[in-house]
Amino acid sequence: EEWAAQLLSEGHQLQHQVHTVNLVRCAEEEGSELLRSGLESEQARHARLHNLFVEEQATSAALRIELIHERERSAQCQHELQGYSACASQLQAAALLECARRSS
Repeated sequence: EEWAAQLLSEGHQLQHQVHTVNLVRCAEEEGSELLRSGLESEQARHARLHNLFVEEQATSAALRIELIHERERSAQCQHELQGYSACASQLQAAALLECARRSS
C-alpha cells in the first residue's frame, strides 16, 4: 500500500509538472505572439513616420523652389520699377522744361 501511495503521489507530482510546463510553454507562445505583434506595430509606425518625413522633405523642397521663383519675380519687378521711375523722372523733367518754355 505504501508503495502504491508513493507511486500515486509521484504520478500527481509528474502531472503537476507537465501541467506547469504546458502553462509555461503556452505563456511563452503568447508572449512571443505579443512581441511579434508589437514588433509589427512598431515597424508599421516607423514606416508611417518615414513616409511623413519624406513628404515633409518634398514639401520643403517645393517651398524652396517657390521662394527662388518669388525672388526672381521680385528682382524682375524691382528692375521694371526702376525703369518706370526713370521714365517718370524724364517726363517730369520734360514737363518742367515745357512749363519754363511757355513761361518765357
